[in-house]
Amino acid sequence: MKRPFLIIVLLLICAKSMAQIFVTDDANRVVILEKPANRIVTLSPNANDILENLHLRKLIVGTIYDNTNDCQLKYVEKVGQYTNPDLERIVFLKPDLVILPRYGVPFGLYQQLLNHKIPVFVLNPTTFIGIANDINFIGILTGHQQQAKKVATEFLKKLDQIKINHSPKVSVFYELWDKPLMTVGHNTFINQIISFAGGNNIFDYLSQSYVSISLATVIAANPQVIFVSDERQIAEWNQWPMLQAVKYHHIYVVSPDDLQRNSPRILKGVIRLKNYLSCYE
Repeated sequence: MKRPFLIIVLLLICAKSMAQIFVTDDANRVVILEKPANRIVTLSPNANDILENLHLRKLIVGTIYDNTNDCQLKYVEKVGQYTNPDLERIVFLKPDLVILPRYGVPFGLYQQLLNHKIPVFVLNPTTFIGIANDINFIGILTGHQQQAKKVATEFLKKLDQIKINHSPKVSVFYELWDKPLMTVGHNTFINQIISFAGGNNIFDYLSQSYVSISLATVIAANPQVIFVSDERQIAEWNQWPMLQAVKYHHIYVVSPDDLQRNSPRILKGVIRLKNYLSCYE
């Protein structure tokens, strides 16, 4: 009589396992949910972007302070800055999923959340395919797989439609920061975007991701196009008329959020770069 009982127990265990939701996040950790998440705390703006594209903003019960938050998130509970989130406030909100960035959050936050029995998905896409994958993963975690598949497919389709091949590519300097002067090296998503849009980052040869460089180095490379984040920086570059970008008025303002928030929003940045670089032909 024990054998049938054992079989029933095993079947119940298997059924429970099959009902669970499994995905692997961008830190290569397995995320397990007993049921689709419907109370989410986001600690990164790109997580908000993805949920917005999936029409799942209503699932966000807490998020970080972010000066780019749209009005729809204005009344969502704030849990601090992503560099210093309020763990007690997060726990109080009783989320069934927290989405956080891989870098910048306090050391140990991941484990602290797990200690409170809160599942965590680490979001850090570093390629266009990575963004599409994360859209699908968040769709799975929220029980909206079909909608996520549609959004991810449309995202990649739009990228394929705007991809162009410059020959030769336009030399580009991307100003990440002005004081000190900083830019991006080879192993960055922004570098991929510049190349995808038809540009050649003059600092592509650097192995560092984000690096301080000298003004003299930029002048020596003499880029054809310079991208900055605000109008004030254009005035600063206009002091150096020997630069091709200055001489031919090819300095352009591109919002950092359109290039540095790794979500479907990045399409806007890609299109802007493509259009600006096309002007140089």
